[in-house]
Amino acid sequence: RTSYRLSKKGLEALKSWVADSVSEEDLGMLSDPLRSRCLALRVLKPRERVEAVRQWIVQNEAYIEYFTGLLNGPKRDRFVELGFSNLAHLLEGRRRWLRLLAEEVGLKLQE
Repeated sequence: RTSYRLSKKGLEALKSWVADSVSEEDLGMLSDPLRSRCLALRVLKPRERVEAVRQWIVQNEAYIEYFTGLLNGPKRDRFVELGFSNLAHLLEGRRRWLRLLAEEVGLKLQE
């Protein structure tokens, strides 16, 4: 593991960046490869759609499990934990969205 140390000038640049207002471009950075694939789901046959969405759900659940393990690991700085909690909320939102998508393609999920 490599550790870095900020110079005085670097620390001032970091402070300026953190305190600066957030651009519309930054707020709009919500890329999601699953959403992009969803937009093209109609090219698949119905059975293929079901299988694709089923696989996305399996993969998403595995990633949630992995990420939860990281969150439950050693305690970090409170702001780092809050930053990571944003990712946890995004993952939970994706989980809910995938359930809606599963319903739409006719995939029966176990509760």
